[in-house]
Amino acid sequence: MQIKIVSRWDSDKILFEGEFETLANALVEAASKRADLQGADLQGAYLRGAYLQGADLRGVDLRGADLRGVDLQGADLRGADLQGADLQGADLRGVDLRGVDASNDTVVTTNGETLGQWKAEVLPALLAAAPHVISAKAWDCHSWDNCPMAEAFGIKATADAPPLLRGRVAEFVWLYDAGLLKSPVIGPGET
Repeated sequence: MQIKIVSRWDSDKILFEGEFETLANALVEAASKRADLQGADLQGAYLRGAYLQGADLRGVDLRGADLRGVDLQGADLRGADLQGADLQGADLRGVDLRGVDASNDTVVTTNGETLGQWKAEVLPALLAAAPHVISAKAWDCHSWDNCPMAEAFGIKATADAPPLLRGRVAEFVWLYDAGLLKSPVIGPGET
């Protein structure tokens, strides 16, 4: 079938088109050709298992899209709208999520936790497990010199975190650097 990927801002602007069996196949082809899909409207798209490594998806509307198992490694998702998108099992290593609009029901971890669950359940437990109090100024830092995880665990890299918490520390760093943990959460004993 003929598939056209259009701009979310101008439906007359075609970003990529061709004969494909599915939208996922069209996106895989677009990614392989390094097509610029910036601003594409993919709201509600079924993309499960697609290989979109390195795709330029800046500003793409992915609200409600099924992205389970999608390989997005190295993809640029700056400014993408991911409200309600299911990212369970998606490969997000190296994905740029700065400015992404993700709602609390967006699945963000490989074990199916939503952003809301992560903030409400995982983050408090992670901070409670930390041996050190996090200063308020650390929440403005994004380097290993004095960022929240550096202060909380006295570490200079994710690999230095306690083995049982290493994955959670890595998730924190990814979500924090992506701007998805915006509110300063104060550690135990902080005033």
